[in-house]
Amino acid sequence: MSSILTTVSFIMALIVLGFLITWITGFFKKINTVSKVGKLGFIISISIFLAFSIGTGASLYKDIKEQSESEQLTEYMNNKALDSMKKFNKLYESQGLELETVGNKENRSWHDAIWKNSSTFDVDETLLTITMDNSVPIGSIKDRLKSLKSELEIITDNDTGDYDAQIYKDAYDKIEKMSKFIASPSGSYNNFMPKLTEMDDAVSDAHEKIKDIKS
Repeated sequence: MSSILTTVSFIMALIVLGFLITWITGFFKKINTVSKVGKLGFIISISIFLAFSIGTGASLYKDIKEQSESEQLTEYMNNKALDSMKKFNKLYESQGLELETVGNKENRSWHDAIWKNSSTFDVDETLLTITMDNSVPIGSIKDRLKSLKSELEIITDNDTGDYDAQIYKDAYDKIEKMSKFIASPSGSYNNFMPKLTEMDDAVSDAHEKIKDIKS
């Protein structure tokens, strides 16, 4: 809009100049008709020119103000996203370490239950015992997962496109899957460790992608 008004104002300025030259020429050469036409045209055109100039100035001010507000909003959103990215990274690292520790502990407990009570071994009872024995760290895992989700929401809500928010979503999906697996182990003992290793590798790869984010 401002570019159109600027163009029109420029054209009007040329018209004003043309009528002014006509008026001056008619005045000095004593050509009344030319002088009157130039004077009348100058008065009308200068009025229109001033109106367009005021409109152009107001439009330019509005555009500059909107651009400034947009830049300030973008900066604010980027700062919020970056702050949450840093918090997410720290939580993610802590979660990954605890998941690995608890997962290995569950694996050992499962192994011991099988070999110590092979004749009376009950998988459901064993898994219940394992989760009860690890209830405190499992509680921490669940709480930290909620915190990761909260930080992810801030990151996605303040996504301006300047940073790759999708890698945080992908990272969260991977650690959420591993967290649920550790909090509620299932399946067979033979498949537990391979699944744990696969999930741990996926979480580690995701962490490598996000840990170097800097402001």
